[in-house]
Amino acid sequence: MAIHIRLSRKGSSIRATGADAADVLNAMAPRDEHTVAFCWESGLIETGVAVPKGAILIARGQPKPLENLIAGTARLALDGKTWLVPGIPEAETQDAKVDALATYLSWIRSRAGDDLVVGERK
Repeated sequence: MAIHIRLSRKGSSIRATGADAADVLNAMAPRDEHTVAFCWESGLIETGVAVPKGAILIARGQPKPLENLIAGTARLALDGKTWLVPGIPEAETQDAKVDALATYLSWIRSRAGDDLVVGERK
């Protein structure tokens, strides 16, 4: 993804190549705003300020509490730095992936503080 920003006296423009709107927002947003955690079909968990097309919202809230929730509940991949939704990488069917995600969302909902919203778009 390449993002080009041009500022001039006549105005500014932003052009993103190979990116969707969520990628642009994630790249440009200040990090003190609300953050979202989302996952991909593979179970990979990522964070940003918007949920990209094709991803599934896990939770949203202030960055630090959200990071703590994910770090305390997600499975760490073999590389030691990638977070995964428990059960999704091992699931053999789409139904099993959905069940694993539903179980994970239910579990983190019970652990999330009042400052985090789990699994809802608002």
